Amino acid sequence: MRMMKFLPVCLASVLALGGCALVESDPCGDRDEITAAAASLDLLAGVPSGASELRRLSGCDDDGDGWSYLEVHFGYSGPSAAVRDHYRALAGSNGWREVDDPSLKGPLGDVEFKKRVDGRWMVVTVRFMPAGGAAVDANFTVAAGALPDGSDPYANLG
Repeated sequence: MRMMKFLPVCLASVLALGGCALVESDPCGDRDEITAAAASLDLLAGVPSGASELRRLSGCDDDGDGWSYLEVHFGYSGPSAAVRDHYRALAGSNGWREVDDPSLKGPLGDVEFKKRVDGRWMVVTVRFMPAGGAAVDANFTVAAGALPDGSDPYANLG
């Protein structure tokens, strides 16, 4: 894949300048735009009653497909079913579709939604943490993100 990006640039450089240079595209070039869009999503603003925001993290998969995201960690002492119901109702009333992703079919009942926002497919995932989990000190996280080209990451999900 990297050679395919290099070859046209190299050929154009040889023809125009008589030289060749390796030009690498930045898979995370749209990170700031994507995380700003994620921060304004209704699903991130609509926090369930009793949940308190602990922290926000953002990042990008610069070794892979360039997936950029904003992740919000919440503390919550209520049942995960109430959180799931809250996000399903909020998503449904705002035009989000629940994604039937087999990787989310775990015992904790994570849920994921997708919607086209300003020409870009955004995905929001609600993940539940096991009680006393070592990963984070939150009971659930809400992460929103997108691919740099705005395509639907679930377009081929059967």
